[in-house]
Amino acid sequence: MKPEDIKRKLGELRENAGKTGMGAFQWFQGHERLLVVAGALVVIVLVVAVVPGRRGDGNAGGGDLGPAVTPAQLASPADASPADAGQMAGNGSNSAQEGGRMRQGRIPGPQLETDQIELLDGLAAALKSRDLEAGGAMLLDNEQKLDYLFYQVMKGEPYLYRDGTLSSELEGEGLVMTRPVAAFYGTFENGMPEGACVAIQGIELDGVRYDYADGIWSGGKLNGEAEAGYHYYNGSGEGESQAVKRIGRFVDDLMDGAFTYETVSSDGEVTVWDMEAEDGRTKFDERWLHDDEKQYYYLPSREIDSHTYVVPDDEAEDIRWRNMLLWGE
Repeated sequence: MKPEDIKRKLGELRENAGKTGMGAFQWFQGHERLLVVAGALVVIVLVVAVVPGRRGDGNAGGGDLGPAVTPAQLASPADASPADAGQMAGNGSNSAQEGGRMRQGRIPGPQLETDQIELLDGLAAALKSRDLEAGGAMLLDNEQKLDYLFYQVMKGEPYLYRDGTLSSELEGEGLVMTRPVAAFYGTFENGMPEGACVAIQGIELDGVRYDYADGIWSGGKLNGEAEAGYHYYNGSGEGESQAVKRIGRFVDDLMDGAFTYETVSSDGEVTVWDMEAEDGRTKFDERWLHDDEKQYYYLPSREIDSHTYVVPDDEAEDIRWRNMLLWGE
């Protein structure tokens, strides 16, 4: 209230003293000076509150009105960075850390024990360096631990392992277990192998061995140059090679075009054949010979003519040149 308004009000009270009572009038008369001063103070406070002060260091409005309010403080939680959002949610929360993981495409999965981390680190390192013999041995030697890890911890679901943590977001480089004794290592995109990747599994048939497929993947399938085969550890079954590999181009997991087929016998002898495939089937060109009596095709090896690769007539149309380690199976 302005001072002149207060004086006018007092005048009205004097005129109506008879109506309001002399006691009330005397009280106002005794406190007239005090009310004038109070009204002046109210006016001063209002003026200070609405008039911008000078710009100064640390003050958005200047003067001594307190610390400046930064844009980050004015932003809503939806506009804030993950770290700021974590602070808004309250001290002691993990929101900022989780927000950082989300930015990197890392959705945290189950927690791992120290020995599980060490096992997966070792397997990832072996596969990354393409030491497949060591990687296969880790799968076979730790089958019980990996069985518990895959079915009890991961609940039978694929997770990307990297830097001691599991993520349900299969994006980027890392290790993915698809079964207790089967794994993929390489780059992943849209939840499947994409780019350079190696697949491996440990298996026991007539002997203990590992199977592998190492090359370029696209859409979760081998699509590009790759090498695929198997290797026995302590001897193969009767009449079977110690190691076998096929090197060439794959299209949707099937070999297509020229490729080499190589075997290693139990005594270390290496034999190589030059072949061609179409949609995973053998393409019989002029290099192949045919035995009409025994009804089979045969192809002499690159080094020794007496070493032949044989395909019976009734298997000639079979799809035999394929990737055996399929994603998602």
